[in-house]
Amino acid sequence: MAKTIASLVDGRVVPWFADGDPLPEKFVMIPDALYAKYCAGEITDGKVLARAAIAENAEVGTAHQNVATPPPKKAAGDSDPGAVDPASIERGEPTSPEVMHFSTKKRS
Repeated sequence: MAKTIASLVDGRVVPWFADGDPLPEKFVMIPDALYAKYCAGEITDGKVLARAAIAENAEVGTAHQNVATPPPKKAAGDSDPGAVDPASIERGEPTSPEVMHFSTKKRS
């Protein structure tokens, strides 16, 4: 049978089907009496439910969650901006017949 756990961080209330696995950290096992109050609407916030479960000496999760950390952000921009001189870049004329040249005159 599934047990119910609640998050201390964001108040999520979710079923916990993994009886053999340890609870993830920052989650609390919710006793049946408190879960009945939650279902009846006496307790509406998941964080309040989690704190009430801690007050009743419920099991608190300690297992580190198996979530990959995001890679570090790369610095924006060129790492060596002085490596290329913009004046040394060749700027040729377009030679393709498919190039459209727009008029620079203002239309009235």
